[in-house]
Amino acid sequence: VPVIGCLFVGWNPRWIFLLAAVLCEAIICAITVVPLSAAYRFCKIKRATSPTPPALLAAFLNDAKNRQKFRRHLETEFAGEMLLFYEKAMQFKRIAGRGSAFHAKAESLLEEIKHTFLRPGAELEVNLPFFVLPKAQDSHKAARVAPANQSASTRDDFARCLDAAVDEILELLSTDPLMRFKMEPDGAALWATFENQQKLAEDLEVATEVAAAIRSTSHFELPSSLLWEGSTGGEHALPITKSVPATIPKT
Repeated sequence: VPVIGCLFVGWNPRWIFLLAAVLCEAIICAITVVPLSAAYRFCKIKRATSPTPPALLAAFLNDAKNRQKFRRHLETEFAGEMLLFYEKAMQFKRIAGRGSAFHAKAESLLEEIKHTFLRPGAELEVNLPFFVLPKAQDSHKAARVAPANQSASTRDDFARCLDAAVDEILELLSTDPLMRFKMEPDGAALWATFENQQKLAEDLEVATEVAAAIRSTSHFELPSSLLWEGSTGGEHALPITKSVPATIPKT
């Protein structure tokens, strides 16, 4: 309206109406851009706050680079001890699962974990629920049996004595700490890269399974109309079993 008035009606001074036109356009842009920007931020927050399965976080933490980035984020929230406990517990499980030859080393590491993370008032005490903490604190009972006298089930129980505590730590980390990590630019980019890698790995696994299924197929059932003469197809049946010349004759 101000532009039409400026050009055709001949209002003076014209710069006032041009300024009015610019202000109108700015208002229209603001009315359009602000809701779109708010909707984008809402979608981004909703995606970051969507529940993450603890098993997916465990797969994310298998990469040393991801663990380092996530540890830095946890340190800003004064929660770095949870990831340190997770790393030590996974190291203990790997050592304890190697057999009786590594029993002494695994038992020493277990005592270190209890003293550093599980003892009341410990330097890096982790916050575990009341129903999990006693089991983790009494985990040394599984190590009292001499390695030579341990059965396979006893060794397995010893290697998994911290599993309940590890599961609880992953459950805690996969909620608010991971949500805030994914809302940071670096964290969001790192998580998006991880998700893409997971999707590629899943697609590759499906393709491998399909290829294995095809290779395991010994033969295909052919319709009777495609069989060679002498079968139910008759003398005009397609010669499927006839050999094909190795070379094409020149014309």
